[in-house]
Amino acid sequence: MKIKLLKKMENELVLNQEDNVHRFLIRVRELKPNCRGLITFPNLFRFVCGSLWVTKQGCWKLMFEARDKGLIEIVPFHGIKVK
Repeated sequence: MKIKLLKKMENELVLNQEDNVHRFLIRVRELKPNCRGLITFPNLFRFVCGSLWVTKQGCWKLMFEARDKGLIEIVPFHGIKVK
C-alpha cells in the first residue's frame, strides 16, 4: 500500500515539474528580447520569479530543465534565447 502511494506521489511530482517548465516558458515568451534576441537574466528573474512565486534558485532549475528539453538556449553571462 505504501509503495503504491509513493509511486503515485512520484508520478504527480514529475507531472508538476513538466507543468512548471510549461508555465516558465509561457512567462518567458511574454518578455521582449533585446536587439541580439536575448532575454537578459535580470529581466528574466524579475518577471519570472515575481509571477511564478519561485526563488532565483528555482528559476535556474527551471531554466536548466527547459534547456535540457531543447526549448531554450542559455548564453553564459548574458541571458537566454527562446527557440
